Amino acid sequence: MRITCKTINLKYCLFNSLLLMACFNLSSQKVEWVDFFEGGTDANHIMRINDSLLVVACDRDLDHAKAYLYNLNGQRLDSITFDSTFVSTVKLVSKLNNDSLIFILNYGIAIITTIDLKNPRYIKLNTGTIYRILRNSNGFYFFSSNPNKPRNYINLYLNNNLQIVKRDSTDLFDTFEILFLYDNKDYITSELVNGTNNLIKRDSLDQIIWQTEINNSITIRKIFILQNQDLIFLGTSQKINEKNKNMVVVRINPEGDILWEKYFEPRRKSKDYDSYRIGISLVELENSNICITGTDGYSPIGPITLHMVTTLNKHGELVWEYYGQFCGEGEGFNDLFADSSNNLYISGFACAADFWGSSVGILLKLSPPFINSLDIILNKFSIIPNPAQENIVIDIDPSITIKNMNIYNINGVKVNTPLVTSNNIIDVSNFTTGIYFCELTLVDGSKYRSRFVKQ
Repeated sequence: MRITCKTINLKYCLFNSLLLMACFNLSSQKVEWVDFFEGGTDANHIMRINDSLLVVACDRDLDHAKAYLYNLNGQRLDSITFDSTFVSTVKLVSKLNNDSLIFILNYGIAIITTIDLKNPRYIKLNTGTIYRILRNSNGFYFFSSNPNKPRNYINLYLNNNLQIVKRDSTDLFDTFEILFLYDNKDYITSELVNGTNNLIKRDSLDQIIWQTEINNSITIRKIFILQNQDLIFLGTSQKINEKNKNMVVVRINPEGDILWEKYFEPRRKSKDYDSYRIGISLVELENSNICITGTDGYSPIGPITLHMVTTLNKHGELVWEYYGQFCGEGEGFNDLFADSSNNLYISGFACAADFWGSSVGILLKLSPPFINSLDIILNKFSIIPNPAQENIVIDIDPSITIKNMNIYNINGVKVNTPLVTSNNIIDVSNFTTGIYFCELTLVDGSKYRSRFVKQ
């Protein structure tokens, strides 16, 4: 197992080493390697380019984006920083042809580079803020704000030479997601029709082929097509008077019939705050299982979340789950892809340098055999309040017996552990301002960590 900390100063290396220990079960052999991106980065996209990995990370602090090339062993080969004058969020990255890549930015800027990230060329597209974007073999589809008319939206189709093929406008914002299918002529949309969620398949002349109504509590986030042409709809659901927002996975056959609809509650819950479990991306494995990445947690002041990988079989039954252990605010896995051996390459974001501070982008490889790691990795406790000034409370299931407790600072140095009261209250008033990790050792020898910030 190898941890890489390239182009990062010593402080970041110490931080990232501690971060990895806190986030992942290092005794597990599933994590083959992991690498971090410095700054306030969020690794959004990952794809395979020949024998390399292409990862796109957006720096939320410096308002710029980078693209990185890796080999399959996790070694960083090259990178490019996009001109911050044009950069916002990267909405899509794709091969434009065999020799070049295209990156589409949120405000209608296209950047074209060679396959090895050389010779960037910036092109202004005729769009406003891009809400949805799709790539197929014929070109690109955009749904965006209209740069020439307030409260108006445009549908824009470009060919592979970025020339406009079709453009129309609408005052309605009722199409939530879109996917081109099969021969790149038929397409699927999720739309609000007369106040009802609907999935609609249309042909190239926009004629409806079939229309299926979906539970109104579901918000569809992504649409995917599987090898057998079945569709997977990934979304969330929150019923009236319920605190939790559940992850929803719906499978539909090519004729529009719902095969199954599965709901998954958040694993990391809070009795005081609304909890949520959100699926962000999906890939189909060689054994027909589907693997979903995302985030799971709740929101007090800022998000308190875990990295999440959920794998289902073709019937929607849970096969295994992988959770990164909580060690910071706003953690989650974003994109992923699988190779022919079912190795998973996953991008995301890890821990903040301070509360509401800089996050660290993350790239890792998980390898089979996969086993359910939920009981091993998922946190057994939480710390409240967080951040804290005077006292913290260890919120833990009363059925769990603690053998001992230690607290470490951001550099991994053990600090003097204060007395713990019968109510699991710890006085931290004498701690210096910064990030700390509380480690509990249970009677069975297992260890769990949670992060808190002393203000």
